[in-house]
Amino acid sequence: MANLPGVAKGIAQMLAHEKVAVRQAALRAIAAQPGKVNAQTWLASLEAQLAKGASPLLLDALAHVKEKRFDASLNAIAADTTKPSSLRLKALLALSSSGEDLSDAAFKLLTDLFVDPASPGLRMDAAARLANTKLTPAQWDAYLALLPNAGPLEQNELLVALAVPQNYKRISKDLGRKIAVALSKSAMLGTFRQDLVRKAFGFLPREVYEVLEPSFDAALAANDAKRERLGPLAQMAVKQGDPAAGRAVYESGKGACIACHKIGAKGNEIGPNLTKIGGIRAERELVESILFPSYNIARDYDLNSFQLTDGTSVLGLIQARSAEGVTIKEASGQSRLLTNETIASSTQLTTSLMPAGLDGMLSEKELIDLVAYLRSLK
Repeated sequence: MANLPGVAKGIAQMLAHEKVAVRQAALRAIAAQPGKVNAQTWLASLEAQLAKGASPLLLDALAHVKEKRFDASLNAIAADTTKPSSLRLKALLALSSSGEDLSDAAFKLLTDLFVDPASPGLRMDAAARLANTKLTPAQWDAYLALLPNAGPLEQNELLVALAVPQNYKRISKDLGRKIAVALSKSAMLGTFRQDLVRKAFGFLPREVYEVLEPSFDAALAANDAKRERLGPLAQMAVKQGDPAAGRAVYESGKGACIACHKIGAKGNEIGPNLTKIGGIRAERELVESILFPSYNIARDYDLNSFQLTDGTSVLGLIQARSAEGVTIKEASGQSRLLTNETIASSTQLTTSLMPAGLDGMLSEKELIDLVAYLRSLK
């Protein structure tokens, strides 16, 4: 709607208004638009505001504008270590093209956030940016050194990016082999969907996938062995689990539960609210939901895959449908409107947005304490 002539003129007038609240309303209107918007009418006003200082709202608006004339200022913000990491990342996401080379400062910001246990939302945004950006050979080496120890969702971002045809040209056989080696070292390897792994390496020579194949097969076999432990772990949670210690595990962010699940006032509500989960789930069910989250997906939390007309794909939970399109919530927690004209096809998946393997981030004691805590919530 912001692209309509009358609306665009009104937004331009609001951006030049003397009152801050009016200018902010205009920025919200721009930021609310799906995809890139035609901002020719507003460029001078946006440039004037950026010259006075960047705010999160302004950067959200610029992320929908994506004009090269702002890139120098945005790169300067991203490189400024005195500014909050969240603001610097927004500046990076607002650059005119996600495929541009990253400066050393921007790359360091992304890799720092990529492994930051305290910022799950920023971590996911950084993971998506790294996976879809043109990196130098040295940057690839640094990124892949971190990859095996990153969370499963962050590692999955690279697999998703590799499966997009537009990204094929930036992955050579040698680089593909390095990626395969890095993933083969991951403790989360068995959590990835087999079809996604094969598709991610399918455009490369078979010999590249063969680097990863033995480790991947072994990880899948380990999953079969883990199924036999559901009963014993549930009994351990009943007899030895410490709810107070389990609460500390949840609130620490270890295992990434707090990144997607809310308990009381704490956490994010990307997945089901767990405030009273103990009243409807026994210990074995709780253990199973952590070890194998796709076994029993909660109602309204089905994961959907959307193929877009530009060749990219998006995963998320459907929040709403309207005449304009579909609003989804992505793994990072961000809501996104996919307009009808950008959706080529969609598929409801049998896998959960919560990946298997998060238990690999916990010790056995932490796991049974966490289960005991969840069971106590009634």
